Amino acid sequence: MSKSDFYKSSVYSRRALMAGVLGASAGAAVSQAYGAPHGFFFGFGALQPGFDLSEALDMLQMCNYIYGGAPTPLKPAKWDVVYDPPPLPFFDNKWQLWKMRGFGGPYAIIIRGTVAETGSVVEDLLSLLIKANDKITVDKLEFPYKFADEPDAAVHLGFALGALLLLKWPVSGILDKLASLNIPANTPIYVAGHSQGAAVATLIRSYLFYANSKYPHKTYVFAQPKPGNDHYGTDFDSRFSNKGYAFRLTNSLDWVPQAPFTFEIPSDLNKPNPLDSGASLSTAATSYIASLTASQTQAYNLILEKEKPRIQKGGSALLKTIDLQAGEAGSVDVPLVASLYFTGAGTEVALIGQPCNLPGSQCNEWYQHHLSTYSALMRQQLKSTGL
Repeated sequence: MSKSDFYKSSVYSRRALMAGVLGASAGAAVSQAYGAPHGFFFGFGALQPGFDLSEALDMLQMCNYIYGGAPTPLKPAKWDVVYDPPPLPFFDNKWQLWKMRGFGGPYAIIIRGTVAETGSVVEDLLSLLIKANDKITVDKLEFPYKFADEPDAAVHLGFALGALLLLKWPVSGILDKLASLNIPANTPIYVAGHSQGAAVATLIRSYLFYANSKYPHKTYVFAQPKPGNDHYGTDFDSRFSNKGYAFRLTNSLDWVPQAPFTFEIPSDLNKPNPLDSGASLSTAATSYIASLTASQTQAYNLILEKEKPRIQKGGSALLKTIDLQAGEAGSVDVPLVASLYFTGAGTEVALIGQPCNLPGSQCNEWYQHHLSTYSALMRQQLKSTGL
């Protein structure tokens, strides 16, 4: 499929959105909140826990806006883009900073999803796990990071690189920009994204927490591919979801939240366990476990060998967070975890998908992933349903 065909058929289609599915004001259209009253009052309020449909629809509309395209997508009422840097090199990651009008109003960090550029697609395909609390070493320079406290937590390599670049890029990165704006401590900041942007936003939320951010955050992500393993998901959920500050919306017919491909084998289970010890297992069970392990090992090694040049490119991009003139990296060492077991993170808000009834080619493999589809399902299924 050409880039042009990909663009036309994919999540970046705007016409359905502009036909009124999102409407002129997602935030104004729905005021029903679930679990808590609306979460802020200009200048003196705080984020409230619980799923709020009006908040979620505003975040969804911002996630649509960041993709651009023609005609220009609508903005949610009362929100404005206050910073819109260009995409970053290699992975083509992009973010925007939004602010609600009014004194001291909340901000929103919006992360764009995959676009029809080689680097953006490569980020998705770097489906290897690395330790969630470690460092990446590029030409003997160390880039420490922390996405989780759980010792066995691991995160998707491509999404982690995307998150680190967005966070640490000089001047236009999230950390530098927030610091330069002198936003008062305790100002609420939402973090949201769609598709690849949903996974990256999830990791950014974790990073900000462990970096002792002075701002309270609340996360809404849409069509999230799996950002890490189950221990990362547990760490994320215990920190944010249990408290009512992190939600992922999933259409049951959308294939993207089922990616990346995952391969769970006995060695991925918590230890000790009967399968790990081999106690009282039949010969057939032992043989089956050995076959699973061998298959996963073979798949892991094939993926690793294929992705080594792209890991090198990712390391080169990290060098630019220190020196924008830096060239290609000579050596890149990433703390790989020999596993292909990926899961989601965040409180799932389940949307039951409906078959496409649009004419012709609009009912393609991307229809269930469209933001317009998510908007319609949210309005139909959540308007009178609490969590």
